[in-house]
Amino acid sequence: MACAHLVPEPMGKSVRVAAGLVLLLSIVAPCQAAGSLPDLTIPNGFGVNIHFTGAPRDLDLIHDGGFRVIRMDFSWSRIEQQKGVYDFEKAGYDALTAGCVKRGIRLIYILDYHSICSSRIEWQR
Repeated sequence: MACAHLVPEPMGKSVRVAAGLVLLLSIVAPCQAAGSLPDLTIPNGFGVNIHFTGAPRDLDLIHDGGFRVIRMDFSWSRIEQQKGVYDFEKAGYDALTAGCVKRGIRLIYILDYHSICSSRIEWQR
């Protein structure tokens, strides 16, 4: 800029910010006026990640918020508390699954972490 030394830096920054806002408004305003913005809805494939087993009220809020997918970690240590015995009901995952199915919410379950019944030596084999 040949004349940059004539405009003090704080004022120069303010002018750049104002010019940016004017440019942004000149792009957004015609779009809103033309009605070309999409509806305020969440696409069917949009979801949330949760860290609880889903009380009915919470699942209602998720559904009413427009979310149709839940991702949830299965804590292996909650499922297998006795070696070779898998209890999804006691862990709360059966109730979560039933609640989501009832509301039309798809589930992505991730078996995660470690089993308290396994040792690191077993994992290395």
